[in-house]
Amino acid sequence: MVRITLIQTSQGRNKELKRFVESLNSQLSIDFSQVQLIFLDQADSREIFKILNKNIIFNYVQIERTSLSHARNIGLEMVKGDYIGFPDDDCWYTPYTLSRVLAHFRKGANGVCAQGLDERDFPTTGAPRTGVHELTPYNQLGAISYTIFLRFSPILKFNEKLGVGSPCNLCSGEETDYVYHSMRYNSGLNYIYDSNIIVHHPLAEKGHYRNELDKVYNYSRGYGYILMLDKYPLKKVFVALCRPLAAIFLFLVTKKLAKSRRSYYILKGRLEGLLYFYFH
Repeated sequence: MVRITLIQTSQGRNKELKRFVESLNSQLSIDFSQVQLIFLDQADSREIFKILNKNIIFNYVQIERTSLSHARNIGLEMVKGDYIGFPDDDCWYTPYTLSRVLAHFRKGANGVCAQGLDERDFPTTGAPRTGVHELTPYNQLGAISYTIFLRFSPILKFNEKLGVGSPCNLCSGEETDYVYHSMRYNSGLNYIYDSNIIVHHPLAEKGHYRNELDKVYNYSRGYGYILMLDKYPLKKVFVALCRPLAAIFLFLVTKKLAKSRRSYYILKGRLEGLLYFYFH
């Protein structure tokens, strides 16, 4: 019986993958025969998994280069577990990550969100630093792909307009949208964030964008799109647009031109994502 399935893809970051596999092998207080790892290889990383614990159910699939959401949807067709997670190729677990996640599922949780920390134990998301908190569809407490674990719902898929590699340049929001629909499927009950569950991830992703402003802009387009797609309350839409607008002028007045420019790209991206929803 498989309890948890992890779906992962990569375009060849083998050094980072090795770190993840070693962290998976180092999990404590779990039965490895109840863990499934589905790896969608967009490069040539098979050798890395020779060190994978042999008791883990391992499904390796070679695919052409594609978007993150499309790769994950391929993986979703192969899930055997009751619960799913989506580790990035450059994240890594602490020894009790999976055992603590499964403990919440045994208590009836439908979704569990871990705390994301970088190499220095600095936060990588906007989640609270301490405590256990309830998630809601419009307040997911910094949930991001590598920190979320959900009860598997066979009918749910990632929106392939969203995520890294999006053909629409809506390069974020796929996990927010996926969690939102998971909550709708399960009536929004028992989705929790637990700061004692840790998933590590480097603060800055490398290799996908020419510069930081490209990343900010494309991610903001994704966020603007899901504000409309998932029918966010008007108050949240208003805040999402007014905050970077105010920051543009604040940073101009204080002569922090680089930060003002960054806020401009956030606002531009969010507005374009919002408009993309209506006109495409």
